[in-house]
Amino acid sequence: MVSNAFQACVDILVSPMEGFDSVKGKKHWAWCPFILVSACSAGMFLYYFSVVDFDWLVDQILSQGDMSDAEIEASAQFMSKTSMTWSTTLGAVIGLVVINAVMAIYFNLVTKVIQPNELSFTGWYGFSWWISTPLIASSLLGILVILFSSGGMIAMEDLAPAGFGFVVNKSSDWFGLWNSITVFSLWSIYLCSVGLKSWLGINTNRAFYVAVAPSVAIYGVWSLFIVL
Repeated sequence: MVSNAFQACVDILVSPMEGFDSVKGKKHWAWCPFILVSACSAGMFLYYFSVVDFDWLVDQILSQGDMSDAEIEASAQFMSKTSMTWSTTLGAVIGLVVINAVMAIYFNLVTKVIQPNELSFTGWYGFSWWISTPLIASSLLGILVILFSSGGMIAMEDLAPAGFGFVVNKSSDWFGLWNSITVFSLWSIYLCSVGLKSWLGINTNRAFYVAVAPSVAIYGVWSLFIVL
């Protein structure tokens, strides 16, 4: 049995079933993955904007849109390094908080149907942070990419080297979708499946279906937008 929340984070990553068995019922321990995931994500973006060639980055962002020269010039005036640093960093952390809240609502509703349980929204919100722990490794990998880059010419998508964007051309409409699917997002789905099995005592197939359903829905809608 683990004796502290930090050790539990490690166990969730390296020995998921034992890790989830240990943290079940320890709701107050969820502060640890929340802090670690949020801090690593924020730290990566703060480091990124301190290193990146900002003028080059702005040119790269504006060149991807279908804008006239006048629109590009007007947009560039509102893109300062300070504003982009904090909007991106805070946006990443707030995004995690909101996404995990939505996931907690999903787990709270769906699991009450498939397997009656006494876990509340709060318990499932903590669960959503435990299954987010692969983002710690993802952020650390992104930091390594920045560290070993040269010239500060690092695109945002380079911070996710474990993504599957390589299967399509960068100019493809599908690049964003494929690049958002990473080894770490698949790892999170796996952890979710294991965690559901541990906390609810359901079989592997049912746990997997519940774990993968949100991703299937998101990428299905995303694909429809691209096609249409």
